Amino acid sequence: MSSQSLNLTAIYMIVIGASFPGKNIVGLNYLLELYPEKKHTKIVTYQQAFDCVTLLGIAVGYEYISRNWLWL
Repeated sequence: MSSQSLNLTAIYMIVIGASFPGKNIVGLNYLLELYPEKKHTKIVTYQQAFDCVTLLGIAVGYEYISRNWLWL
């Protein structure tokens, strides 16, 4: 998401902040319920690693590729 207005950026941040706990708590519980118990460690490790890689990739994309971001 990129924004040229401060109001739209604030709305984006509120939506991201409201959905972050649900993703981590509910999403992790769904992963643990849907996979066999012997694969829990591997699946949770992959989920946490790819979550961090995704966030870093988005930040790098905004900084070096898009340039459509605002200082908060």
